[in-house]
Amino acid sequence: MHLVLSNIGSSDHNAVVMTLKHRSTDRGPDVTVTVRSQDSNGRVLLGQAIADINWSPLYHMETCDEMTEIFCGTVTQLVFYYLPMRIVRRQSTDEPWIDDQFRHLMPCRHYALKTGQTAR
Repeated sequence: MHLVLSNIGSSDHNAVVMTLKHRSTDRGPDVTVTVRSQDSNGRVLLGQAIADINWSPLYHMETCDEMTEIFCGTVTQLVFYYLPMRIVRRQSTDEPWIDDQFRHLMPCRHYALKTGQTAR
């Protein structure tokens, strides 16, 4: 809400008084979400495991369907092994752009500011 007052002195600009709306401090209920791990070590190990597999038997298969099935099954198993699903808690009021990386950076930023490490 705002209130427009008359001109200030001989100026032709009006003064505006604004009232700040306070956001609710209620964080809302926790929501449980299942997400795939985004661990950088897991991704590196997954890439290495895929590179280490001998894919030549795929070229000796009878049909493309067999090749696709074996390839997809192998990669899927590796993904589930190196990047497993995790259950995480979220706030129901979280904005869509707040992801795990951002959540990790928030306490790091607070710690850096608290300890005077402004460059960090």
